[in-house]
Amino acid sequence: MPAARGIAAIAFVVLCACTAPSGPSADASGADVTVAERATEAAAAEPVTFDSSGLTVAGDLRRPDGPGPYPGVVLIHGSGPSDRDGVVPGQLAMTFPRPVAVLADLAMALREAGYAVLTYDKRTCGPFNGCADNGYPEPSADLTIEAFVADATAAVEYLRSRRQVRPEAIAVAGHSQGASFVPGMLLDDPRLAAGVMLSAPFDSVDALLAGQAEVMASIVADLDPAPAGAAQGVTQLRRLARSVTALRTGDVDDATTIGGATAGFWRSWLRVADGVPQLAQQAEQPLLVLNGAADTNVGPDQTARWRRTLTGDGDRVVELDCVSHALNCLHTNEPAAVDPGAIDATVDPRVPETVVQFLDEAMRDERQPGAGNT
Repeated sequence: MPAARGIAAIAFVVLCACTAPSGPSADASGADVTVAERATEAAAAEPVTFDSSGLTVAGDLRRPDGPGPYPGVVLIHGSGPSDRDGVVPGQLAMTFPRPVAVLADLAMALREAGYAVLTYDKRTCGPFNGCADNGYPEPSADLTIEAFVADATAAVEYLRSRRQVRPEAIAVAGHSQGASFVPGMLLDDPRLAAGVMLSAPFDSVDALLAGQAEVMASIVADLDPAPAGAAQGVTQLRRLARSVTALRTGDVDDATTIGGATAGFWRSWLRVADGVPQLAQQAEQPLLVLNGAADTNVGPDQTARWRRTLTGDGDRVVELDCVSHALNCLHTNEPAAVDPGAIDATVDPRVPETVVQFLDEAMRDERQPGAGNT
């Protein structure tokens, strides 16, 4: 079977592979393997809306069988436009044969484990870009990362308001960019029971971009021949990292476009992400950092830094072998030449198993039967 050797565009490689509209999941050979599960899941998912910063956010609430009350989880997207299923088509320098529905796979597994799970369409995903049919207006030019944090916070409040969801037993779980929101949300909302950071960067945005550029350069160097435009992609990523670093001086107008986004958006990303490790240390609630050893966006060096930093009681740092940025398994040790048959099309089952084990422990008291919302 021919090797897959695609070098992605800059918009694809930044922190988390940009997401695309969801489709049926499949195994690496291209055969649909979860049609029945998706149908069952769709029947179990309740379409919901809630208000956040002037936007009516659309999403799905999945509740376990039985009367409840249940503990709950809000799932938060990575970077780029993303619908409520959180579909990720690949990672740095690698496009998968079939995209991975990261949030949908996690939500289904968490629901089966007894958790009510809320997912929602990101405000940058709507009919204006063909990402979702949700009625969202096109985002304004002054959009910032803080708007995404506000949406995640509103999602928590909505989940708390629902009957049969235990308001004292709610956790937040963010993927990639969304992982960086989690420590601050825990500090701002002491009622949250726990936080989960998936494919979680440790470094600042500009430092992470610079590291990604060198990883990409190393992968390109191993390709013979290198795909057309691969070297240019490395140069562009290095230039993007330098441009984002330059924003720290404040000498660039917010409306200036850098790497497809405004300088104001990048500056807000720096604001939110710069102090995440310190916020994680300050949070009293237990935190789980779960990264993959095969993640080229957020590499093992990031996980090592988390191990040295996140040492509080109840905190855990886990690295799973073969797991990529999209939380699926790559059955290969050679990122420069990957057989499509070696790439799973669903989230590795060890990921939700680890998350559920952590949340069960963190919410041991809160999971006990008691009075829920009415």
